[in-house]
Amino acid sequence: MFKLHKLLAIAAMSVILAGVAAFACTSEKIVVQTVEVEVAREVRVVETVVVEKETIVEGQTVVQTVVVERERVVEGETVVETVVVEKEVVVQQEVAVEVEKVVTATAEPTPTPPAAAGTEGLRDVARDRTLVIAIGGQQLDPANMNLLSGGGLSRIRTFSNNSWLEFLFYFGHHDGKVRPWLAKDWQYNDTFDEITITLREDAHWSDGTPFTAEDVRFTWQDLIIDNPSSAFHFRLKGAVESVEAPDDYTIKLNLTRPDQRIFFILFQENSEEQLPVLPKHIWEGKDPETFENVDISQGWPVGTGAFKLVKAAPEALIFDRDDNWWAAKAGVAPLPAVERIVFAPSGDEQSIALRLARNEIDLQFTFQPGLFELTRVRNPKVISWQDDPFIHDPNGCMISMTMNNKVAPFDDPAVRRALNFAIDKQSVANLAFEGTTMPVAVPLAIGFPGPAAYYEEIRDLIEADGTDQHNPEKAAEIMEAAGYSRNDDGFWTDANGEVLLIELWNPSPGYWKMSRAGTAVVESAQRAGFDAVERRGLTGFWGKQAVGDLPSWLTWHCGSTVEPYQTYVHWHSNNSADIGETVAYFLSAPRYENSEYDALVDQMGMLEASPDNAEYIDLFRKATEIILRDMPEIQLVIDGHINAMNTTYWTGWPTSQTADLRSERIWAEFYHAIIRLQPAG
Repeated sequence: MFKLHKLLAIAAMSVILAGVAAFACTSEKIVVQTVEVEVAREVRVVETVVVEKETIVEGQTVVQTVVVERERVVEGETVVETVVVEKEVVVQQEVAVEVEKVVTATAEPTPTPPAAAGTEGLRDVARDRTLVIAIGGQQLDPANMNLLSGGGLSRIRTFSNNSWLEFLFYFGHHDGKVRPWLAKDWQYNDTFDEITITLREDAHWSDGTPFTAEDVRFTWQDLIIDNPSSAFHFRLKGAVESVEAPDDYTIKLNLTRPDQRIFFILFQENSEEQLPVLPKHIWEGKDPETFENVDISQGWPVGTGAFKLVKAAPEALIFDRDDNWWAAKAGVAPLPAVERIVFAPSGDEQSIALRLARNEIDLQFTFQPGLFELTRVRNPKVISWQDDPFIHDPNGCMISMTMNNKVAPFDDPAVRRALNFAIDKQSVANLAFEGTTMPVAVPLAIGFPGPAAYYEEIRDLIEADGTDQHNPEKAAEIMEAAGYSRNDDGFWTDANGEVLLIELWNPSPGYWKMSRAGTAVVESAQRAGFDAVERRGLTGFWGKQAVGDLPSWLTWHCGSTVEPYQTYVHWHSNNSADIGETVAYFLSAPRYENSEYDALVDQMGMLEASPDNAEYIDLFRKATEIILRDMPEIQLVIDGHINAMNTTYWTGWPTSQTADLRSERIWAEFYHAIIRLQPAG
């Protein structure tokens, strides 16, 4: 808009105001009027009121000067008038003068936020209808949506389970409720070796094809159980003998052994283990190892989720809302307010923090505590699970040091147990989590109510053993009793004088938790006399640990979010394997084998789990005593996540106030948080 400078009007006003303050007495009435005409190409209404007033001193006279600037439209042009009217009256002496300026103006219109980065070439979706989720690094293979080949679980938990992939059941970890979704219900037989699942009859795939029991049978039996190359083969085959589809909406699972827990673990909780169901009409005849499952022109990947893939590139994975989503058409849930999800590779944590501060990102998976607090200072609209007082969203995982129990020196329980006491777990908590977590002795997720109650049943065992305490003196006693000794350099050696090498591989050195945890573990082990070294940057890490090619490594041990059996079963001999063979589940990679322990876990699996069930608790305590004695794996600290959620554009995030769903997006239940988000504006 054009503007003519108002210098004359401002100068005249200044002279008048100065005159009022300078003169104490006059007999003349002075009226000054200044009119300025401004021609504008757009109308903007501005009103400025300047009020000058005199305080009354000893009952003296008050002088008031009023300046009014206003706009009016004359024959389509904007005219601005500035009128200064001053009234002076005779006064007998100078008086004190206060000047107050009150300015009111129409606010500038709020600028429209720019569209999310990476959406160029797609249909327009407003930023405040777009959910931007940060993912670390870049998608190495953005055109691969195969959930069964190597890396399939990572593709599920990074983006698929938040967008196009749905499950038969979901579980709310904070309210403890199983939520049937694509299924309606389930039932065990009397001997707990057979499960019948009833599916919904109104669900359909994103291409309109009905979702049926044959899709489930085909995926779990043909693509997984009968396919040793599948990412889920060993885990599912170890639990399920066969899958049948008696009719279009009924599934029958025949288990390998009686187990009333396995259905919840494999098919309902969907946290660490998330078994997909894929459309038979798309996958039949495809090679499950090489089929990439991406063709946007054909609507691939075909799923039942509320969002469909519209772009797959290194800079972004983008999914738009499917307005034909089965759940909305069936009245199960309304269409999500989120119209687009952008999974954005966002660099390191510092870069993500800056982008959160600029409102370019709505959700970040996990933050360092200090950086999260700094981000909140920069952008107060960023929240976490609970901010005041700050509490981690409880996590089902421990940071652990996993040891291959079938290779030296970790084939000796004395070495494993001594290392447990040699490692300063509090140092791991301080360095890796800035002191916001705590050491742990067994893999129980005690942040959840269920595991916390069970922990109380074994607290006396842990305190008597001191398993979660740093005790290098006890470590030395254990080593000496087992026949080990220190050489002249202070390192532990075996009976032949060979130094014990503690080679610790780090699977995620770029991830701040693991990087710092590795440093703390190695340094404290060295101080206790172990020749410890940390290895980083191994290509194909997870495949190597699965077949027993590594001696020891850092990992996450996850599972017991409800009761102990969930993780205790990971060390059952059935899940072990010889060196060179793949273990049934990656958390069974310690290859621990103990028939006494197996019998206890088998009996636990047959009983109702409850802290009030004396028989179950007795078995649990006996299994724990074996774990503390043999130490198949060293639990270091409870993993904790600060999941940063930005309320600038979206509200309804899962917090301690909602208390039903977790704020950790890699677990399947977070999908329900996404579909219930509401715009902030």
